[in-house]
Amino acid sequence: MTDAPIGIDPTPLNSRSAGVVLLYGDLVLLAQRCNLFEGMKVPFGGYWSPFAGAIESGESAAEAAARELWEEAGKKVSSEHLTYIGETRKGAFILYAYELDNLFVPTLDYEHTEYGYFKIDTLHTSPSPTCPLVVKMVQDFHEGRRHSW
Repeated sequence: MTDAPIGIDPTPLNSRSAGVVLLYGDLVLLAQRCNLFEGMKVPFGGYWSPFAGAIESGESAAEAAARELWEEAGKKVSSEHLTYIGETRKGAFILYAYELDNLFVPTLDYEHTEYGYFKIDTLHTSPSPTCPLVVKMVQDFHEGRRHSW
């Protein structure tokens, strides 16, 4: 496997962003964001989150999500294989899912301190902290997946 590229530009809080959660059965892979970078407090530092970041100029939301997954976790996927889950606040954050065939061990970049697989049904209680809007999107999407089995 080749090394994932590592960006260092912070994501502006007023930009649109996209992310992806990796799903394996009834589990979701999340990563814990670092608290500080180069002595500066990181937005949502300490939160367990999808692999996500800013949508760059000329890039679709799905392309941004796939790129962020590569940069932050070392997992290469085509944006065409991502499934749209939902978005927050008028498209400020757009979330996608990718279904894993087997457990994946991410190669985390500087933005994250650790990762974990968590049961989707109890995501609202563990891990902590998480963004309640992201938790709801993942749980609602998972509920729809169960009905299609």
